[in-house]
Amino acid sequence: MRTIRKSSLFVILGIVICALIFIGISSLEAQNKGKKPDKPGKPDKPGEEEVTWAVRIPTLTEALNDDLMFYGMDDIDGNPYYLNNNADIKVSVKKEKMSGPWRKNYDFSYAFKFTLTNNNAGTGNPPDYVVGFQDVGILDDVTYPDEDKPRCQFPDVTSGPPNCMADFLNHQHPYWDGTKANDYEFFWSWNTIFDFDIETMEVTDLPYYFGYSSDPGEPGDIFKMQTQYRQGCQKEPAFHNFVLRRIVNYWDDGLVNIWIERLDEGKYETDHGITCEKVWRMWVGVYPDTQEYLFVDELYCTRDKGRQTFYYPMKAKGNFHFYVDWIKNPTTQ
Repeated sequence: MRTIRKSSLFVILGIVICALIFIGISSLEAQNKGKKPDKPGKPDKPGEEEVTWAVRIPTLTEALNDDLMFYGMDDIDGNPYYLNNNADIKVSVKKEKMSGPWRKNYDFSYAFKFTLTNNNAGTGNPPDYVVGFQDVGILDDVTYPDEDKPRCQFPDVTSGPPNCMADFLNHQHPYWDGTKANDYEFFWSWNTIFDFDIETMEVTDLPYYFGYSSDPGEPGDIFKMQTQYRQGCQKEPAFHNFVLRRIVNYWDDGLVNIWIERLDEGKYETDHGITCEKVWRMWVGVYPDTQEYLFVDELYCTRDKGRQTFYYPMKAKGNFHFYVDWIKNPTTQ
C-alpha cells in the first residue's frame, strides 16, 4: 500500500510541475508576442559615423560687398548657418555607390543636398527659413520648347519673357508676399560630383573643377537649384517653378565655372566664428577671369490625360557668381 501511495504522490507532483512549466512558457510567449527573435550567431551591424552637416551662404551685406548674387539669412536659430534638422532644413553630403544607367560610367558619387521647406505655405505667413538672389540680369539665348504653354507664370511679376524669370529670381525663396495663393513651398540645391572623393582633398590642393574626373563623352557632374511652387503636379493655371542647372564635363566643355575647394578650418573659425571638422566651398562663376552661364528654366508639372507631364514654357542662359559653404560637424563660439 505504501508503494502505491508513494507512486500516486509522485504522479500528482509530476502533473503539478508540468502545469507550472506550461504556465511559465505561456506567460513568456505572451510577453514576447510580436517580437522577432535575434538570429543566433549574427553580430550587431556596426553603425556608420554620425555626421552633422550645415550650409553657410554669405549674408546680404556680404553679397553686396563682394558682388555675389546669392545670399542667406543673418541668423538661423542663433547660428550663422543652415543646420540640418531633418525637417524644414535638410543638409547632407553623402558618398554613394553608383546604380542605374550611369553605373557604366562612374563608380561612386558625392551628393550635396540642401532643402528648405516652407511649412507655412498656403497661409500667407512668411517662411521660417529663406535664401535670396540679387542682381540677376538679362538672360540670353531664349527658347520656348513648349511654345503653346503660358509663360512668365510667377507671382508679382509684370515683365515679359525672358526678364520675368530674372525678376522672379531677384526675391527671397521659398517665395512669399502675404497672399496665400502665392506661397511657394520649396527651395532646394542638389549637386553631384562623380568619381572624386572630396574627403581626400587637402587645404593646399587646387580646386576640383566640375566634370574633371569624367572621361570625354561621359555625362559629367551636375549642378542644380530649384524653387518649387507646391508638392507634386498642379492643375493649370498654376504658378511655375524656376531651375538653375548645368551638367559639366570638363574635357568636353572646357568650362571651369563650377568648382569646389577645401578651406582652412582655422581661418574659417577666425573669419566666421564657426569651428568644424572640415569645410568645402562650392563656387559658381568667375575663375579666374571668365564668367560662364547656367541654364535658367521655367518649368511646371501638370496632369495631361491623367499622366504626370513636365512642360518647359521657356529656357534661357544667365551669368551667375556666388558660392555655398558645406560644413561638416559645425559648432559656433
